[in-house]
Amino acid sequence: MRFRANLYVEGWAAWSELDLLGKVLAVGPAARLKVVKRIVRCTATNVDPQSGVRDLNLPQTLMRTYGHCDCGIYAEVVQAGEIAPGQPIEIV
Repeated sequence: MRFRANLYVEGWAAWSELDLLGKVLAVGPAARLKVVKRIVRCTATNVDPQSGVRDLNLPQTLMRTYGHCDCGIYAEVVQAGEIAPGQPIEIV
């Protein structure tokens, strides 16, 4: 819940989404999403969403461990379509 993502993906290698800039994703039979930007994580992710307590330092940990603060991607809808759990996501 710290990341408030709209879509969670299973089965992809860790961090592979960071290599998708400019690519189009087909989600289900109709939806198409263009990957436009990496998500640079901010200090809001340090806060436990249930308690409101700052209990982690995720941006600092990402930077120290991976050399960047990116975690996830932004994508814009280029073709609308219903998305449901379990639908495949393919790189077009």
